[in-house]
Amino acid sequence: MFLKLVEKHLLKPDLQFEPAYRNEVLELLKLAGNSDIFSLSFIAWLIAKWEKKTPYEVVLRLIEDKDVTN
Repeated sequence: MFLKLVEKHLLKPDLQFEPAYRNEVLELLKLAGNSDIFSLSFIAWLIAKWEKKTPYEVVLRLIEDKDVTN
């Protein structure tokens, strides 16, 4: 699923601003297998593109959010 989203991003960079694409990326966060730092880093890279932040900032926020919800 992740690679399909990356491919979409690379083929159509403007797609990152569409709500449907963003929802697909955010749905990845809900999957249990994506809670490790490696997976979160890739998801953060996609999110960082539309938030115009560094992937590092986004992954830190995702980790903090995971700690609060667990």
